[in-house]
Amino acid sequence: MVACFSGAYASSLVEPEPVWIRQIPDQEHAGIGNGLITRGILYRDEQDELVIHMDTFITLAWNGSTFYPEDDEFMTEELFEHLRGTMLKDMVANGLGYPKRHLYAYGKYPALQCQIDAILSVTNDLRSGFAVKRLLELFYDFKAYRWNGHAINLGAGLGVGGDDPLALWAALHGTNVIMIDGVEERLARGLDDVKQKSEEFGRTGLIERQLNIIPIVSYLSPFDFDDGYLGNSIRDSVGNSVEVIKIDIDSFDCAIMKVLLRSVEAAVLVLETQPMIPPPLKFSRHYHPDFTDEGLLGCSLGYMVEMLRPEYDLLVATDQDVIFVNSKLRTFIEELPPGLVFPWTRFPLHFPIDEVDCFRRSHVADYARDLRYGNHAPWISSVGELHRDWISAHPTKAHGRIVSNLSTWYPGEWSFTLDF
Repeated sequence: MVACFSGAYASSLVEPEPVWIRQIPDQEHAGIGNGLITRGILYRDEQDELVIHMDTFITLAWNGSTFYPEDDEFMTEELFEHLRGTMLKDMVANGLGYPKRHLYAYGKYPALQCQIDAILSVTNDLRSGFAVKRLLELFYDFKAYRWNGHAINLGAGLGVGGDDPLALWAALHGTNVIMIDGVEERLARGLDDVKQKSEEFGRTGLIERQLNIIPIVSYLSPFDFDDGYLGNSIRDSVGNSVEVIKIDIDSFDCAIMKVLLRSVEAAVLVLETQPMIPPPLKFSRHYHPDFTDEGLLGCSLGYMVEMLRPEYDLLVATDQDVIFVNSKLRTFIEELPPGLVFPWTRFPLHFPIDEVDCFRRSHVADYARDLRYGNHAPWISSVGELHRDWISAHPTKAHGRIVSNLSTWYPGEWSFTLDF
């Protein structure tokens, strides 16, 4: 069932940067060290009123990818109100705002954890593996779940200098980790990366067992997991429950995921999205035995949210990756102190998270402008403008425009789902 909220799509949405950052001079805060930085983020509350959430950081810890909120004693109520008033005044003077709630979105609550700016990269936090490691180390206090150190990594190969969001956790906490990739050389790099991280950081897993990696060189098809040798390998190696599943195969990712989740439950899903298709529109590439990389690949955030609910909840999305968590963990996560799951904000987490809000805050439109799909993108010069048009249009209009654009860009034979 689609949840609808007040507000409507603007025919021409001008979306300002909903972030305000100001550094507070050292001399105003004797003893603090390097002074403070306050970051204000606009959002709409449950009454659809414009509200500002503010986080303050010690500048010494402002390192570009991970932020450490300062202790409450550093931010006095008087200082907070002064900064909040200044921020509101600046925004009103410049005609800034933030879009109302989004029609057709499944999620309800603001996604401030997805917000990026010129300094913060949520993408780096996910790609480096620190996000998955931090999440699962927090989740291990949830005793009702069966923690076993098992994982499935589909698309475990690495290019030269690449990162795998699962590698750090596997090195520290993994026991039985299945790593599958279609290219042996890339898989070898992925294996080396896990081994190097294990040697660098040392084993800190809660379960006193050695890391057992099961490497498999194979291209994937849904049948292989449903009734083929890969399904048998998974059942023999990790059973029907794992801590993490990662899927990044640049093809028919959701077709594989749908079959895999019929037989295996995970606490955390780490997935790669198709950033060109904005939610609430839902895109997924179909499996075909003669698959080629012509056309858009993978599946969109909107498709994932619809396919995975209610068993899995969206937690955070970036211009490349997305994390979902098992809904059994929903209450546990909501009750964690703010700032633990995402060190860069103390905004409280509530589910379900608005996937449209998260998508817009993650600056996917900026990322999509620079996308390259080999020789398949003669339209790349106009993709940024078209992408913004798809985001701002009502879904029923955007759907028709996308179908028309894709048919023009990719006239060859390729099969996909696109709905709203």
